[in-house]
Amino acid sequence: MNSPTQEALKATPQTRAGLFRKWLETSTGTALLCSTVHGLNDTYNSYLGALMPVLIDHFRLSLTMAGVLASASTLATSLFQPLFGYMLDKATVKPNIFTWPIITAIATCSIALVPNASMLIPLLVIAGLSTAAFHPHAASTVPPAGLPMALFLAGGTVGYAVGPVMSLGIVSSFGLRSLWLLAVPTVLASLFLSRFARSARREGRKNGGRFSLSLTGDRLKVFLTIWVIVAMRSTVGTTFSSFLSVHLRQTGFPLLLVGVALLVHTGAGTFGSVVGGYLSDTIGRKTVITLGTSLILVSYLLLLKSSGIWTWLFLALGGFAMNSFNPVTVVMAQDLFPENRGMAGGMVMGLGWSVGGLVVSLVGAMADRMGLATTLMRITLLLAPAALISLTLPGRYFKPHTPAGAAPTTASHGEANIQARGGSQ
Repeated sequence: MNSPTQEALKATPQTRAGLFRKWLETSTGTALLCSTVHGLNDTYNSYLGALMPVLIDHFRLSLTMAGVLASASTLATSLFQPLFGYMLDKATVKPNIFTWPIITAIATCSIALVPNASMLIPLLVIAGLSTAAFHPHAASTVPPAGLPMALFLAGGTVGYAVGPVMSLGIVSSFGLRSLWLLAVPTVLASLFLSRFARSARREGRKNGGRFSLSLTGDRLKVFLTIWVIVAMRSTVGTTFSSFLSVHLRQTGFPLLLVGVALLVHTGAGTFGSVVGGYLSDTIGRKTVITLGTSLILVSYLLLLKSSGIWTWLFLALGGFAMNSFNPVTVVMAQDLFPENRGMAGGMVMGLGWSVGGLVVSLVGAMADRMGLATTLMRITLLLAPAALISLTLPGRYFKPHTPAGAAPTTASHGEANIQARGGSQ
């Protein structure tokens, strides 16, 4: 009599395509697939910040208008994530996850083809909404632990890191209007992967149609603390992602070297995301958040005052720290509300970053009045109260994380939810 494994092997053609399709159905395959698609999508999210000096010259923009463009992009990306997360949590069938990077790529690369600056905003909003739909969709399928979530977010950070070099490289070589060429590889790759990833196209949540966000006093306190820290971090992060290239140009960096500098900054963030996710499971989430917030503060203040080799050092340290506790805050929010992981992740990633989107337009106006370097330094100081607020988070410093410690009343239910998803970690 054949075993179930033998029967399954017989039922699936033993071709490379068939084996690849079967592997994508596993938890590891799904997580790495989401990480790959995350990288494809988030490559384009870095284009605006990298190309800002070019767009300022091409469209004759003030720093105030540059800030408005950054706000439009960031708000569309972040503000609607909870709504898309809510819709995902209620859905019995998920949309095709590969739809989002295709829309993001086409909309972003079309900014080079518009005749005036006012037409940039609709395209940035479309790309932002596509990204807003993608993040809770993908994050809700990743196993809810520090390292798996870190690997997923690292995929996006890799894409965000290579985006400036790709966009500035193509624009420097062939001109701004050639930017559309960078949409082609993502469209083709998404269509190719979509042929194999059946689970990504059809999988729906087992509790589709149900929605219950239980807000006890303790949960709400922890969630609001996480959200405030993320909001302050995102204000600094959005400001630097929008204006760091302009600051580097003002300090004498050639355009292509600006792309390399942004690659170093964001590439270090990829390493920081993985290290932070791993350490959160070993020395505690509270420890990672406090240390990460403090390191961002110190690194960015020194970056704004540095020159030569020290600029590169603090670029790397700042990028490392900026992403070190991003996966931690997402997983902490999802632990509080295990039934609604899509919306919980969307609220942290989306509403937290929307604050940065609102502020960055004001940053441009401040920079026009008092200078960009001074403005960046004042915005960076927001991380001082964020580090102090992190002291009130639950948990002890340098103690391994205990699962479900933040929400003991739902621990068994959260474990059951993970097991129902086949979530061996």
